[in-house]
Amino acid sequence: MKMLWLAAAAVFFAMPAKAADRELMPVTIHEWGVLSWSGPGAVFSGAPETLPPVGDGGALLRAPVLYFHGPEFTGTVTVTTDNGTVSAVYPEASSGGAGRESCSWYGSFGYSRPDSRLLETAAPLNNPGADAGAPRFRDLWRTGQGMVCKSPCGWSEEFLYYETVPERLDFLPCLPGAEPVAARWENIPALVIRQADRGPVWTSCRLGDLADTALPEWEDMHPDKVHNVLREWSRNLIDLEEVDALWNTWTGWICHGHRDDPAYRRGMVIYPVPEELLDRISVIGAEVESPSPFPVRTRRYILAAVPL
Repeated sequence: MKMLWLAAAAVFFAMPAKAADRELMPVTIHEWGVLSWSGPGAVFSGAPETLPPVGDGGALLRAPVLYFHGPEFTGTVTVTTDNGTVSAVYPEASSGGAGRESCSWYGSFGYSRPDSRLLETAAPLNNPGADAGAPRFRDLWRTGQGMVCKSPCGWSEEFLYYETVPERLDFLPCLPGAEPVAARWENIPALVIRQADRGPVWTSCRLGDLADTALPEWEDMHPDKVHNVLREWSRNLIDLEEVDALWNTWTGWICHGHRDDPAYRRGMVIYPVPEELLDRISVIGAEVESPSPFPVRTRRYILAAVPL
C-alpha cells in the first residue's frame, strides 16, 4: 500500500500545471536616452548631433530608443504622456503621433531578422527638420540582440523611437541653476565634467556632494573610464549592447563636443534619473494579443546631462 501511495504521488506531481497556474515569461521593454539642455529648454534625445532649436521658455523632450526582449508576440506598443504632447515618432506609428498625447505601433515582434535591405524601408522620422535623427543613427542603435518589429505597413525595425514636448521638468533631482539637491536624492551617483586649462576633466561623486567645493580628485578625460561608469549604472536595467549603443552615440559630445554648446561651456553633471520619476516624462506599455497574454515589464535607463 505504501508503494502504491508513492507511485500515485509521483504521478500527481508529474502532471503539468494548468496554463492559468503557470507564470508566463514577460515581454520586457528596454529604453535608454539622454536628457540635455539647449538654451532655456530641455532636450531628451537619442543623439546629440540632431537636436533641433528650442524656443524661448519651451522644452523639447526627445525620448530615446526602445528595444524588446522575451517571448515573440503580436500586439501594440504604446507611449503616452500627460506632460505635454508627442512631437515625433519613428518608424511610422499605427495611431497617434505628433500633436497627440500618445502614439502606438502595431506589429509582430520576433527574432527572425529580415534582409538588411528591408530595414532600410522603415519610414523616415516624422518630424520636419529632424529627418536626420533616427535614420541617421539607426545602424548604431541596431544591437542585433532584441526582437524585430514587423509592421503590416511593410517596414521592419529593431527599435522604436519617439519624442515628446514636456510642459514641466521641475520634478527632476538636479536642474540648471536649481537649489541644492533634496535629501532624498543625495545618494544618486553622478559624473561631473568640467573644463580645465589642460582640457576636459572628470570625477565621480553623489548628487549630494555637488554643493561641496572639495569634490574627489579630478582626472583627465578618459572615455573608457566614463563608459565603464555608465555601464555600471545600467546594471540590471538594460543590456550591455544597448549601453554601448548609447555610448557610441554620445561619446564624442560627452567627452569633447559639448564645449561647442554655449549651455555646456563650463561643463556638466550627468546622473541617472530615478525610476519613480520616469512616468512623469512618459509611460510605455504593450498590449499582447497572441499567442498568450504575456505580462509586460519595462526597464528604463535615462541619463540627465545638466549644464554647470
